[in-house]
Amino acid sequence: MENIIGINEVRINLSSLLKELAKKKEPIIITAKSKPRAVLMDYDEYRDIVRSKEKQDRLILKTAVDKARKKAKTAGLTDEDVKAEIRALRNG
Repeated sequence: MENIIGINEVRINLSSLLKELAKKKEPIIITAKSKPRAVLMDYDEYRDIVRSKEKQDRLILKTAVDKARKKAKTAGLTDEDVKAEIRALRNG
């Protein structure tokens, strides 16, 4: 179950919220003017999310590169041709 708390309550009770967070490991949604604005969460959980996002980004990039290499090979281009074209675009 989500724990939703207004910003004013967070200001008053931050220390106890951090203790609760350490015990329960459940994120706390912080609202301002009744709208969600931030999430207070366990640091290890945050790092896991960041690592997962980085891994997903690398996989997306690898898939795109593999697809581009396949298209280049089908078109008769070598890796050196592709590298030369990238250098030309970078210098252009």
